[in-house]
Amino acid sequence: MLDYAAEVDVSARPHQQNLKRPPTTGLRNWRTELAPGDVAGFEEVAGDVLAELGYELADPRRGGAPGTRARAKLCAYRAQAWGWRTTGSAVRRSPLWSRRHPPLG
Repeated sequence: MLDYAAEVDVSARPHQQNLKRPPTTGLRNWRTELAPGDVAGFEEVAGDVLAELGYELADPRRGGAPGTRARAKLCAYRAQAWGWRTTGSAVRRSPLWSRRHPPLG
């Protein structure tokens, strides 16, 4: 872990020079880089896990289990992700996809 910064190649990612730095407190601080509404939404869904792992929450009241609204949002996201995966799988099996993307080898 101490040699992490020496082994990172950022030549393909010049905009991510911070990857060369070792893990630093506050370098990638989602609490300050996200909009307050996004922080609230994230803590609403994952606040119980964050609190269990010892992270300080912006709103300590979110340390319990996710509320009804957060569970509904998570359920909707899972359904949407399932739809994306299913659609992608169906497209990749279609004859048009196979003709445009022949198997390698």
